[in-house]
Amino acid sequence: MIGKISVGLTPHYSTVASCYNQLMHWVYVLLGKEQRLYFGQTNNLRKRLLDHNEGKSVATKPYRPWKIVYLEGYASRLDALDREKKLKQFGQSYARLKKRIGHCLQDG
Repeated sequence: MIGKISVGLTPHYSTVASCYNQLMHWVYVLLGKEQRLYFGQTNNLRKRLLDHNEGKSVATKPYRPWKIVYLEGYASRLDALDREKKLKQFGQSYARLKKRIGHCLQDG
């Protein structure tokens, strides 16, 4: 019976998770060629990563391919934009984040 329940819930869970992810605003860190880091924010991670890797962003096109090495989720778009701005100022927030994800950057 448990097997039937979990199989029955899988499509519903996928739909709920998909809707939830669309409501979240993500601050992401990409790692590209030459150990280049890029910070951005979006409410659609899949599409945004695809855009970066297809060269649709002038800022990231030369450093393809990109992979996501860090994410932060926010319920508020304004909070995500504030965090992205802080990271792009390359101050304390940037230094702390680089320290936090140091192993991801080394493994490249």
